[in-house]
Amino acid sequence: MLGKINLVKASWSLTGLAGKVAVFGVASLIGVANIVGSASADLNATAFNTTAQGINSGTMSLTLGNGVFGATTSTGFGTYVTKVRPTDTINRFVTYTTGADMGWETPTLAVAATGPSGAALGLNGILVDGTNGLKVWVQTCGASTWASATTCTTGTPANVIGTGAGANSVYLSTLIAGAQSMSNLIGTASSVNHLKYSISLPDKTETTANGNLQGTSAAPSASALSIQGKSVELVWTVSVDQTAATDTNA
Repeated sequence: MLGKINLVKASWSLTGLAGKVAVFGVASLIGVANIVGSASADLNATAFNTTAQGINSGTMSLTLGNGVFGATTSTGFGTYVTKVRPTDTINRFVTYTTGADMGWETPTLAVAATGPSGAALGLNGILVDGTNGLKVWVQTCGASTWASATTCTTGTPANVIGTGAGANSVYLSTLIAGAQSMSNLIGTASSVNHLKYSISLPDKTETTANGNLQGTSAAPSASALSIQGKSVELVWTVSVDQTAATDTNA
């Protein structure tokens, strides 16, 4: 009987130990859960403007238009000029209007040349070479209109490209090779520049006998060297940059 009783007690003791271990394990898990929960708890704060800040970007524009001289509106660059002879001068008046948002700086002028209807120049290239070709002299009356072909309504004309007629003009070949800096232009927002382009052929002598152009031993037909009967189409491009960047503090 004693042995059986002892076995029963031993069995009870083992069961109690297992229960204690189980209880301890549950308690340990609860403790770990509490630790994990404590680690994820924190405080948060934010600050923001209750009125949204508005920002918009500006626009920069330059618009070409036909100018005036006296009471006459110029045809600008929009018409074909025919039968030009050496020392003839073609005056065309145009305006460049700046948009209202912002001004500009560092204006340049470049010219693109093609043959009739955009074809390759071929023999027409003589009109834009650096010896016998067309030349240009550009002047401005600034914000004033042109009172006549040579005078401003207010003030006096200022040079933009070149410094005068003839030898003081600039060959178009120079402007075709690369954009050239323009001077005396107004670059403020909403400004209008009134310009005159004076285009001419340089002095050149050619002789035609019995309807045939007389050449040289090097070029008997002279067709490659003649300025007669040639044609070219020009695109005049004025380019400007935005003014220097500014910091706005408020």
